[in-house]
Amino acid sequence: MRNDTHLLGRLVRRGRRASMNDVAPHTTLPGLDSEMTFWTGGVVVITSVMVGLVVLMLGGLPVEWGVTLLAGLLLLLVVAIIPVRQRFLEAALMLSFGANIDYHIGHDPTHLVSPSGVPVSVTGLVVGALWLWWACERWGRRQRSMSLGGLGVPLVGLWASAIISTLGAPQPRFGLYALVNLAYFTLLFLYLAQTVSTPEHLRFLLKWLMIGIVVTSVVGLAEYHLQRNGALAILGMLGDENKQTLASSDLVRIGGLLGSSNGLAWALAEILPLMLALFFCRASGYNRVFLFGGVTVCVLALISTYSRGGWVAFGVAFILLILFMGSRRFGIAERGWRAKVVLLGVFLAVAATPLYGNVYTRLTEDDRGSAYARVLMMKVALRMIEDHPLFGVGLNNYERVMDEYDGPPERIHQDFPWPVHNIYLHTTAEVGLLGGGFFVLFALLALWQGLRAARTDDLFLRAVALGLSMGLVAYLLVGMKELGSLGNGRFFWLAVGLLVATRRLSEAGQHDQSQPVRKNAGARHLLPLSR
Repeated sequence: MRNDTHLLGRLVRRGRRASMNDVAPHTTLPGLDSEMTFWTGGVVVITSVMVGLVVLMLGGLPVEWGVTLLAGLLLLLVVAIIPVRQRFLEAALMLSFGANIDYHIGHDPTHLVSPSGVPVSVTGLVVGALWLWWACERWGRRQRSMSLGGLGVPLVGLWASAIISTLGAPQPRFGLYALVNLAYFTLLFLYLAQTVSTPEHLRFLLKWLMIGIVVTSVVGLAEYHLQRNGALAILGMLGDENKQTLASSDLVRIGGLLGSSNGLAWALAEILPLMLALFFCRASGYNRVFLFGGVTVCVLALISTYSRGGWVAFGVAFILLILFMGSRRFGIAERGWRAKVVLLGVFLAVAATPLYGNVYTRLTEDDRGSAYARVLMMKVALRMIEDHPLFGVGLNNYERVMDEYDGPPERIHQDFPWPVHNIYLHTTAEVGLLGGGFFVLFALLALWQGLRAARTDDLFLRAVALGLSMGLVAYLLVGMKELGSLGNGRFFWLAVGLLVATRRLSEAGQHDQSQPVRKNAGARHLLPLSR
């Protein structure tokens, strides 16, 4: 009897060890090991600031280059010292979407659309460092394959079209500038799509992304109420010389730290559906308070941008989100979520009461020919596509040739020297019908990733998938009236990368649930022995 008891104890311990060995790596996020790490991080920040100021004073550099240099020094010191530096860099990457810290080496003032020189941005620097780190780890583990959910083919097609169009462009250097940005965005997409290992990891990234968006919204609202335009110009705030007002009044349209009112509205229209989906999900405790406050601030900021396209796109995304959440196939089995929708709507309606007069003015004012000008610019883009159907006029070369296609009698670009305000026509005119088709296919496949991920039984992943998908729909809708090509649009690549990551996690969870228990069954093995 004593020997049997001893044998049972050994089997139980062996079963526990086996179950521990079955746990996948990286199931939890590493945290700060001790209070010493916190103080080490503080020393790093202070040292970086002091070194940056010294270099700035000795070298006589412009302020924006001093800020970029300071950010680079900070990142290098963090990588060298802080034990959880990868998570620190990931948080910095997500926060960078709340500001437009983007400078161009060899800036050409005649080129109005970014990039007008070799782009240097905090987002690009951080994602480059993270991707190198990840690539070295993959090489050490001899991992070669990637799971992109079918997005690899249109991605390669986009790159091929962009390179070929650049080689045949009137001024290839502008195409090279855009290729640098496209490389940043591709690395961002690949890193997010392949490295997010657990739902906790995804939650970590989304938390810092939402913090960055909320901060820029708060800055924008403070900019409006305090009348401090340009106080943070080095971080992307609009200066007095670039501030935007309503056509019929001097009311300022806020832009936060994203460089323009329409840019802030574009970002908010994409991120707000995600925040709402998580709020209507099982948010509790401080998460519920943060999401409630964040949604309130972001909605007020979206209204204060006075971007009609942003309003419409967010409204469509919100309606689609509610319809999907209420469906049987994609619904959220959370009691009371409909009551949350009603209560939040009533609260936001009351909070936005002071802005109703301005909203009415914006909706009824004379657009001073803005809509007609967009139609004329579309005609110019269509002439370019007709003349260069396969590979376009050249990546980031739209501005260099648009006067050649701006025929009489309007000659819209003489009074309005900007490219067409439509990302689909802009992209197709620059990289051709093949490149434009690959871009649309890439976006549609990304939405399919979201719908696949939304079928999971994991409530958090389902909410994230629905929120990101509806946010991407809003982004694509706003793109119908905004300018942009492959050389810009980082929020698009952010959403696609997160959607692929969410799909991977949802399928991994379903696969784990379908697998029979093998080693973690020590207790079952005891039954025959006890008999």
